[in-house]
Amino acid sequence: MGAGMAGFMAMSPVQAEQPATFGYSAVMAGATDYMFRGVSFTQGEPMINAYVEFTYGIAYLALSAENINSGSPDDIGYGALGPWEQDIYIGIRPTTGAIQWDIGLLWYIYGVRGGGVGVWDRDFFELKLGMSVSPTENLTIGATSFYAPEQGLALPEGLTLQGDVSYKLKNVGVFTPTLSATVGRWGLAENAHYVGGYFVDVDGDPHKSIVYWNAGLRLDVERLFFDFRYWDTNISSSDTDARFVFSAGIDLSP
Repeated sequence: MGAGMAGFMAMSPVQAEQPATFGYSAVMAGATDYMFRGVSFTQGEPMINAYVEFTYGIAYLALSAENINSGSPDDIGYGALGPWEQDIYIGIRPTTGAIQWDIGLLWYIYGVRGGGVGVWDRDFFELKLGMSVSPTENLTIGATSFYAPEQGLALPEGLTLQGDVSYKLKNVGVFTPTLSATVGRWGLAENAHYVGGYFVDVDGDPHKSIVYWNAGLRLDVERLFFDFRYWDTNISSSDTDARFVFSAGIDLSP
C-alpha cells in the first residue's frame, strides 16, 4: 500500500506548496448511541465525545475521548470494554490534483471492565489510507481502507473497506443541510482468541466479517450541528441490529 501510494504521488501533479502554519480545532458532541462500524459500543445507551485536533501544514495529531459500555465484565471479547475509550490519530493529508488524501495511524486505547483482561491487552492500532474527491461544489465522494495487523486478544488481522458520499443542500432558513451515506465491510480473520470469527450474532454463531451502512441528514447552524441517522448491518444481534441515532455537538474551534 505504501509503495503504491509513493508511486502514485510521484507521477501525479501536487498542489503548489503553501507556508506551513499551526492550527487546531475542537468539538464536543453527544449521541443516543456509540456506533463503531455498525456495532453499538454502549449497548444502545448515550455517548459523550470530546475531540481536539492539531495541524501543521498537511500533518495532523488528533485526540478523542468518549464513554463506552460494551457487554458483560466476564466477556473476554469486545464486550469487556469500558467505561472509557481514548483514541490517538496521527497522519498527513496531502493533495494530488483533485484528490485529497488521508494517510495515518490510529491507536484505540480502552478501559477494560473485568474478565481477567489487562488494560493493555485490548488496545489496538490500524493503518489508514483514505481519499476523497468533489466532482461538483456540493458533492463529495470518498473511499477509505483500514488495515489492522494481528494483535492477539485485542484483534485478529483485519481489513476494513468503506465508501462515503455527501451532498450539501441549499440553506433552509438558518440551517445548512447535508445528506450523507456510508457503506463498509469490516473483515477480521480468526485467531486463538476468536475461533471462527470476531463478530457474534444473536444465536452465538461467529462471523469473520460484518457489512454495515448508514444514511442520514445533518443540519449545521453557526457552531452547532444536529445529525439524524439510520444504521444497519447484515448481522442480527442486540449490538448490530437496525436503529436510528441522533447526535448533536458544538464546534469550539477558534
